[in-house]
Amino acid sequence: MCCARRLSTALTCFTDAVSAADAARFGHSHLDEIVEHAHLFQNEAILLIHFSARYKRSDIEAALDAKLPPSLRARVTPLLEGFS
Repeated sequence: MCCARRLSTALTCFTDAVSAADAARFGHSHLDEIVEHAHLFQNEAILLIHFSARYKRSDIEAALDAKLPPSLRARVTPLLEGFS
């Protein structure tokens, strides 16, 4: 199976305040979708972008740490410029 060495993808929603289904209905992505398909990510590095402004930097990092399997989390970098 072939995949991009580096993947950049939008990830708008993180918490249960917005379900994955609701996020998708509005054209957004949810962390739960990445968790569900974690076994498919073979990329060396994954850059997450386009977070909802409703979240703080600490919210994003905590959600990634809590929900992503360690082997995937080690390869994920959230682009948090502008988040406090």
